Amino acid sequence: MPLTEEQKARFQDFLQDSLEFYVSKALKLQPTIRYYVLALDCNIQENCEICTALNDPKSFQDTAEKYYADRDPEYLRTEIKYNSGDFNNSSARIEALDLFPNQILEDSQCQSILNELLKQMVIFMENPKSSYHSIPKTDNFKVIVYDHDQDPSVAFQAQHKLYPKPEFYLG
Repeated sequence: MPLTEEQKARFQDFLQDSLEFYVSKALKLQPTIRYYVLALDCNIQENCEICTALNDPKSFQDTAEKYYADRDPEYLRTEIKYNSGDFNNSSARIEALDLFPNQILEDSQCQSILNELLKQMVIFMENPKSSYHSIPKTDNFKVIVYDHDQDPSVAFQAQHKLYPKPEFYLG
């Protein structure tokens, strides 16, 4: 069952306000860090939980050395680097929120909700007044919106197909 227009409007307002609040909050707490990724890590089927996260190169390097020292560098670049579950706590998860509390969503709803989340991220990025423009970014800064069970490399391909923005392309 797709979202109704009323649900989409509530969804949009809630998500835009949340993105603005949580990104601004993170930037106030750590204003000098340059980030390489802004992620919306979504557990859509369970309450449509959305984790907003930022990560920086040093934190990624620390995690890679601690947990993945023996892994292939390409695997680190395409799967671990952009998986917010592997971000460490120094700059990672900003906040988690449930868009549909106490609801288990059907598989058929998940892709349309993920597409709507991606659309909202584009709106956030394109709003000249949003805190997105205040994020200190690395030269290869990326944005990813994905279901937590999805491989980040697959998510990048899907989102770049819908919105061909450089931030959505892993390369």
